[in-house]
Amino acid sequence: MAASSDSAADGGTRPLGRSSLAPADSTGWALRLVRFRWWVPPGIVLGAAVAAGLGLTVRAVPIFLVACFVLAYNGLFHLRYRPLDLDPGPGARPDPAEPRFDLQVGCDTLALLALIHLTGGASSPLLFVLAFHVVFAATLLPRRAAHGIALLAVGGAAAVVAAAGAELVTRWPLPRGALAGSPGALVHPGSMIVVFGLAVLGCTYLATGFVEGLRLRMADLTRSRDEAVELNEKLHTLYVVAQAIVSKQRLDQVLDIAKIELARVMEVEAVSVKLVSDDGRYLRYAATYGLPDTVVNEVIDLWKSPLNRRVVQGEMFVTGRVSEGEMFQFGEDLVATGLTSVLFVPLPAESKVIGVLGAYSRGADRFEEQDVQFFRLAADLVGIAVWNARAYEAIESLMTERTRFLLQIAHNFRAPLAAAIAMLEVVQGGFLGEVDERQRDYLARIDRRVKSLSSLLNDVLALAKSRTQRRRGERSAVDLSALTRKVHHTFQGEATRKSLSFELAVHEGVLETTGDAEMLEQMLENLVSNAIKYTGHGVVRLTVAQESDGLIRIEVQDSGMGIPKEAMPRLFTEFFRAPNARSSETIGTGLGLALVRETVDQHGGKIHVESEEGRGTTFTVRLPAARSPAAG
Repeated sequence: MAASSDSAADGGTRPLGRSSLAPADSTGWALRLVRFRWWVPPGIVLGAAVAAGLGLTVRAVPIFLVACFVLAYNGLFHLRYRPLDLDPGPGARPDPAEPRFDLQVGCDTLALLALIHLTGGASSPLLFVLAFHVVFAATLLPRRAAHGIALLAVGGAAAVVAAAGAELVTRWPLPRGALAGSPGALVHPGSMIVVFGLAVLGCTYLATGFVEGLRLRMADLTRSRDEAVELNEKLHTLYVVAQAIVSKQRLDQVLDIAKIELARVMEVEAVSVKLVSDDGRYLRYAATYGLPDTVVNEVIDLWKSPLNRRVVQGEMFVTGRVSEGEMFQFGEDLVATGLTSVLFVPLPAESKVIGVLGAYSRGADRFEEQDVQFFRLAADLVGIAVWNARAYEAIESLMTERTRFLLQIAHNFRAPLAAAIAMLEVVQGGFLGEVDERQRDYLARIDRRVKSLSSLLNDVLALAKSRTQRRRGERSAVDLSALTRKVHHTFQGEATRKSLSFELAVHEGVLETTGDAEMLEQMLENLVSNAIKYTGHGVVRLTVAQESDGLIRIEVQDSGMGIPKEAMPRLFTEFFRAPNARSSETIGTGLGLALVRETVDQHGGKIHVESEEGRGTTFTVRLPAARSPAAG
């Protein structure tokens, strides 16, 4: 584990060196080295015995001690790394120890240098093994550790030869034999050739094994990269579909996005979305991609298509070679399109199946297990999207009916109320005879109630109109500075009659937004009307200004009765009035602020309220400024 020791020495984690191995490879090589080294001591003893049998002088005791040294340190390595060779079992934590290749190879080098000294020094055939040992170390260790082993080998061999030449240690050469043609005369060159051949074969085996491992690893990396790219594409598709669930409210918009993205990421020729009819008997096409236009009008009878019926019941269907019997049940002319592989998965929503999501390909056996799993996940999202879109459309339908009903009621009541108000004015004016004080009081009460009802009808009509215009989406540039001046002029007389100071502050700059001018004027009138209505004395201030973040601020501030804290959460609810407003003599419907909130929302703005009971209220509306032609 030279890489580990170097990292520790450097004070942190660093990338592995040029020749270092991955953790899994390091563990495998460490265990192989320990297992192989058990054969080294017997091999040393056997080699010494063979040499003695050939008549060579063998220093049996020193050679035996070297074999014992190898056996001893290999035993220590075996005890240290034995946990790496065991299955820890489920839930067990792996041994954090990493193999120390530098220690193992270093010990092997020292043992080999001792054997070189005992077998002839500079003329020892084991010098070839030392070269093989250096090559072996270079494949396992990082650059720095490999260079260290090489220096140890070269320096050690030089030291052995130098020490023997200087007679600092006993020189133990292997005798070559005295007689020409005797077996002893061939031992030394023969042993040199044998050891050289073994070293060459060992280097070849090691190099080819290492290179083959690199090839396999490169292939794995390439495959992992391709899988990562494919997974990223699929995740992006799921993200797009999920985003459509949030941002798109119409069923056709959601399905258009889903079918195109699924066809692209799965690389298929066609995609279909079939939805179950309300009575559960038929499948109708809600969206198709790549299928003939005639398919859209097809209706599949589930009783005549057992295959589709099983999918609707929750099963999955996948085939790589469509048979004629299956093709008959699809309700689609696949022969003309050449599609042979088909994948159908159920569309789930709210614990039931609402349809079938299908993918089609011309390639035989096109869909694999990972395609099926991804398509099922996509079907879950599409099912949610369909359910949400249907719910939105159902709510829209109910709102349309509600609006239509409100408009009809308001129009039916408007004419009689106008007549009642006119007749009350005739009676109150004394045109039908003298009216005493008691009668005048009753008539005033009736007049207030009738006018309150008339105001309610006007607000209902305005609310219905705003929702109708929202569906139409009519928008144009609106000059808010001109609009605020117009509203200020409209309510100046009413403020004067109540002895209120009505101030207007229009800041410099282009104060334009994009929207419906009539709705925005109604919004301003409601805010200013409420401010004047609920302020007994003091000041009402109307401000419009450009802000630095691309918004226009409209502020209506008064010093009136204020809003109780407990009433703030329901302030913009339809037909809600704060308790102190209800207890006053002021006429109100509870629809004005609901209209304000709806107008602000439709124009992409925000509204904020600050109020303290008895001290006044400030309404702040922020609307997006209109984009200039240069920006747009």
